[in-house]
Parts: sequence; structure tokens; C-alpha cells
Amino acid sequence: MENVVESDGDRFADVVENVKLHESLVHVLHYVREIADNDLSDTDALNCHDMLNSMRANTVDVIGGAIA
Repeated sequence: MENVVESDGDRFADVVENVKLHESLVHVLHYVREIADNDLSDTDALNCHDMLNSMRANTVDVIGGAIA
């Protein structure tokens, strides 16, 4: 998967690092969504939101895979 913390072979460390990344993405997504909501014609903000949301989803998938 792209846009996630690369594995170093330690599944616990992978989970921890990807959870940190996920939390950061959620934090930034809040502000990007606010910008996009204030100006629906701001395609850069909307594209940024979509990309960050995709990264967030990838981190969730990787966390789940590392736990399984």
C-alpha cells in the first residue's frame, strides 16, 4: 500500500506508527474539510481532502492487516 508508514518487520511498531499517522491525517482533514465547506469552488481543497482521506483509509487498512 502506498501512503502509509513502511513496515520494518515489527508489527507492533507498524501499528503504532500508522495509528500516529492516522491521527495526524484526521486532524488535518478537519481543517481541510472546513476550508472546502467554506468555499465549495475551491477545487484544490476538495482534491486535497480526497487525497488525505484516501491516505487515512490506507492507514486503517494497514493497521487492520498488522493486527490480523
